[in-house]
Amino acid sequence: MSLIKLDLHLTLYVQYEIEKFIDLIFSLENPLIYLILFLLIFSALLILYKTNIITPLRKEYESEKSRLIEKHIKEMALFAELDPNPLLRVDKKGEIISKNSAANLLIDDEELIGKNLSGVFGDNEIEIESIIENDLSISLNKKINNRFYIVIIKGIAEFDAAQIYFNDVTTKEIAETKLREYQKQFANKVEEDRKSFAKELHDGIGQDLSFVRLSIQSLQKYIAEYDSNSFENTIYSIDKMSDNLRSICNELRPRILEEEGLGPAISTLVNDNNKVNSLKGNVSFVGSLIRIPPICEINIFRVVQEAVNNIIKHSNANEFTIQLVNNDDSILIVITDDGIGFETEKKQCSAGNKSFGFTTMKERIESIGGNINFESRKNDGTTIIINLPYKVDNEV
Repeated sequence: MSLIKLDLHLTLYVQYEIEKFIDLIFSLENPLIYLILFLLIFSALLILYKTNIITPLRKEYESEKSRLIEKHIKEMALFAELDPNPLLRVDKKGEIISKNSAANLLIDDEELIGKNLSGVFGDNEIEIESIIENDLSISLNKKINNRFYIVIIKGIAEFDAAQIYFNDVTTKEIAETKLREYQKQFANKVEEDRKSFAKELHDGIGQDLSFVRLSIQSLQKYIAEYDSNSFENTIYSIDKMSDNLRSICNELRPRILEEEGLGPAISTLVNDNNKVNSLKGNVSFVGSLIRIPPICEINIFRVVQEAVNNIIKHSNANEFTIQLVNNDDSILIVITDDGIGFETEKKQCSAGNKSFGFTTMKERIESIGGNINFESRKNDGTTIIINLPYKVDNEV
C-alpha cells in the first residue's frame, strides 16, 4: 500500500515539474521567447525584403542586361551588314549563328548559318570554345575559296559567342607574289649578266693580257740590254693586271662554285679572308656535301659573302664561324661572330646600307624557297641562320 502511494506521489511530482517547465518556457519572463520572436520577425523581414526589393531589382537588372545585349547585337549586325568584308558570329561549338552579306563570298552556293567553322577554314585546329570562355583574340592567315584573308577571331564570353572578321588581302598578296617573282627574275638576270661579263673579261681582256705578256717576253733579249728594270716592271704590271682581272672574274662568278659546289666555295671565301685580314674565320661541315640547283647555290653564296663582308666592316669581331649542315630534308647554314652585335628590330627597321643589306639577303633566300633569321644583341655577337628545304632527289 505504501508503494502505491509512493508511486502516485512520484507521478504527481513529475507532472508538476513538467507543467512548471512548460509554463517557464512559454512565460514572458523567459528570454528565449524574445529571441525566438526576434528571429521570426527578422526572417519575415528578410523574406519581405527579398520578395519586394531584391527580386524586382534582379529582374530589372536581367531585363536591362537583355535589352543592352539585344541592342548591342542589333548595332553590331547593322555595322556588320555595312562592312564590305565577310563577318561571322559563331557559338562555342563553332557553329555559325549569324553573318553579313559579304560572308556569302566565303563559300559559293552554300548556306552558312548552322554550318561549322571547320567547313569554312578546312581544318579543326581552332579551339573556339577556349577563345570564347577566356575572351581571347587571335589572328590567322587563311586562304579560302582562292582568296587570301587575315582572319581575326574575338571571343566574347558575355555573349557565349565569337566574332570573326575577314580582312580580304587578296590584292596585296597577289601584288607581293608578283613582286617576289620579279625580284627573283631580276636576281637571276643579274647573276646571268655577272656570269656573262666574267666570261667576256676572262676570254677577252684576259687573253689579250696573256698575248701582250708573251709578246713582250719575246722582245726580252732586245729590251733587257738597254733597260732591264723597265722590262721587269712591265712584266710585273701585266701580271698584276692579270691577277686583278682574275679576282674580278671570281667575284662576279666564282668558278669554284660552278665546278665544286657550295661547300668548297664557302671554304675558299673564308680562306681568302684569312690570308688578308686579322679577323679569322672557321668553316665546318656536318653531313655529306650535296649539289643543289645552281640558282640556289649562287644565292646562298651571295648571302654568305654579304654576311662575311658585314662582319669584316661592322662587327669588330675577333673571329667568326660558318657551319653548313646537311639534314635529311634541308640545308642549314649558321654564321656566328663574337662582335659588338646590334639591336635586331632597330636595325631592320632603320634606314641605311646595312639595313638594305639585310633586306637583300632576306629577299635572296626567300626567292629560292628558304628562310633566314637574324639573332643579335648588343655586345653579344650576331647569328645568322639560313634554312633551305629540299627533296630527296636534291630538288629545292
